[in-house]
Amino acid sequence: MRVEQSQEQKRGMNKLPIFAAAAIILLVLGYFLSSEISNRLSYNEAEAAFSRGDYIAAADGFRALGDFRDSQARLLEALYANADSLFSRGDYEAAAAGFRALGDYRDAQTRVLEALYSQANAAFSQGDYRAAFDGFRELRDFKDVETRIDEAFKAAFEEKTGRPFSWRDVSSGILSHVLAAGNAHHVGLLADGTVVAVGENRFGQSNVSDWENIVAVAALGDTTAALRAEGTILGAAIINVPDWTDIIAIAVGGGYIVGLFADGTVIAAGNDLRGQLDVSDWSDIVAIAAGIDFTVGLRVDGTVVAVGNNRHGQLDVSDWRDIVAIAAGRDFTIGLRADGTVAASGGSGSEQTNVSDWADIKAVAAGEAHTVALRSDGAVVAVGRNTQRQLNVSDWNDIVAVAAGAMSTVGLRMDGTVVAAGAYSGIRNISDWQIDWRQIALDQAGRVKIKSE
Repeated sequence: MRVEQSQEQKRGMNKLPIFAAAAIILLVLGYFLSSEISNRLSYNEAEAAFSRGDYIAAADGFRALGDFRDSQARLLEALYANADSLFSRGDYEAAAAGFRALGDYRDAQTRVLEALYSQANAAFSQGDYRAAFDGFRELRDFKDVETRIDEAFKAAFEEKTGRPFSWRDVSSGILSHVLAAGNAHHVGLLADGTVVAVGENRFGQSNVSDWENIVAVAALGDTTAALRAEGTILGAAIINVPDWTDIIAIAVGGGYIVGLFADGTVIAAGNDLRGQLDVSDWSDIVAIAAGIDFTVGLRVDGTVVAVGNNRHGQLDVSDWRDIVAIAAGRDFTIGLRADGTVAASGGSGSEQTNVSDWADIKAVAAGEAHTVALRSDGAVVAVGRNTQRQLNVSDWNDIVAVAAGAMSTVGLRMDGTVVAAGAYSGIRNISDWQIDWRQIALDQAGRVKIKSE
């Protein structure tokens, strides 16, 4: 009897693990069934949110479901739909951010560009032309963005200057201080206020790499000068750089420097052997230029004054009228008239003053013995000495600014690149320069005086 009971107990005990395993299996199945039901409910809720256009809630729901069914694919669809909805509502900045976060999903990157384009276009429509300009500039080669950049730039320039846009104001005004050339070196102002230089550096004239916050550059011979935004001056290979303040424009002569104040008065320091510093009584000046030993000033009324050496007649400018820009060479003076023709005086026989037949000019520059002019169509003309082929500019196009050195010519293209002619090859190593002249023009609009103001 006891043996039978013992065997029965053993059989009962053997069944316990089976019951436990079954219970565990039931619990696991219950959990999975419960989880499946919960996921189905959550999935359906996310789908419902998507259907009613609540894409953020839908995205949150699909994200929480992890790898359940096609939740990850639906998450991307919800995020795309949300970005598309933001675009439709005109929230282009948020739409761009949404599409950008989707990476390579569908056409998301194209939609980023469309959103940014629409944002810039909306800024333009609202009259925020600088924001529109900055926005379009981020979209190079997209749609008609190059045309829109130009439109926004002109509108922003007009808004800041309070006057109708004129290429002459840009090319012969602000951009006349972006490039400079000396005997054997070229200097360029970048949009971030730093300066680049190439060419000869025996006297340190190209030591400009640490210059910052610059708004204008100038050069002559073996010297370089720069104007800081706060109105002070930096110099390279210049002895005794003056500690002037509140200057708005500079010019460099042969061993001397000239500064223009906002009130139209002028100051000069350095070599005065020919009386080239006699500018203390000048007033109403809007632009200055300097040759080797003479100084020229443009008055607000379009007349011109000059002091210094007059051996070649370079100071014979008293009868000039309607002048809007000036330039000074070694021994000659150039003036741009409002009608686009050019006046010249002085010169020592290199034909650099043979400019009487020029027309439709919007900027001028003068070298040691050659004269350069920028036409309204972006082409360039030059006359004078050509010993180093500094006049070889007939194939230049899309130019927005020019400068002239002793025996070289420099041009700034519409695309921000720079070209050069003349001198030796080292001075022409500027093909990697990239000057954002539109940004410079907008940043400085209103700072540089314009003759007709």
